[in-house]
Amino acid sequence: MAVLVIPTSQTLASYRERVQLDGDAYELHIRWNSCAAAWFVDIFDDDGNPLVYGRKCLIDTRLTGQHQHIPNLPPGEITCFDTTQRKERPGLRDFGTRVLALYFDQEATEGLEAV
Repeated sequence: MAVLVIPTSQTLASYRERVQLDGDAYELHIRWNSCAAAWFVDIFDDDGNPLVYGRKCLIDTRLTGQHQHIPNLPPGEITCFDTTQRKERPGLRDFGTRVLALYFDQEATEGLEAV
């Protein structure tokens, strides 16, 4: 069982991050939307095929759970965690400091669902 902290930028408002999730490579496009004052994420497989678009990054909300019917989606779960426990959504400069993007691998996610 593992939890991975997904690397995030404190200086860029839009960027791509390549990550290994449960042994497979994915690309995350993480971007700030100033009109919504919120972060959004798109998930692509290793070949660049889109899997999920425009998921708003909210604290303690599963970003991929409702999309498990999509083939090749990471089998675990991506979520955002507020290290202050205030459960405030991430602001423009909060990723990597107050807010962490976490990936719970498949084993960890199964354990959470069983509880």
